[in-house]
Amino acid sequence: MSYIKSIYTGFLWALTIATLCFKNEWLQMRVNTGLIFGGLLLVLSIVLILLSQKKKITLNWITTLGSLIICTVIGLAVYGFSRMKVVPAALVREGINQTRIPFATINKVLLIVTFGGAIIILATELMNRKK
Repeated sequence: MSYIKSIYTGFLWALTIATLCFKNEWLQMRVNTGLIFGGLLLVLSIVLILLSQKKKITLNWITTLGSLIICTVIGLAVYGFSRMKVVPAALVREGINQTRIPFATINKVLLIVTFGGAIIILATELMNRKK
């Protein structure tokens, strides 16, 4: 389960950082910012897995919920609600080079991963506490 927590937390922060990079017009014109998301997801997940295995950090439902709230607030503060409906989907679509996939489809997948991951982590933590 620690792998899922690490990958999920890496996903949240990679998407947030890549979304911030997407706002930089100079960077966006020169680099596929969608690849920044993929690269950060890989790097952050590996770093978080290694740190949690060495007991340097503890990933639990509190850190999961905290990361989700902080990343959401950052995104809304930088882009606003209406732009946040488009930017993450555009970022992912650019990263996978599939411009024919509608934003709505990518947004549905992102929402499922985001809230589904949080629910799975929270449910697992609650079941482990009952044992």
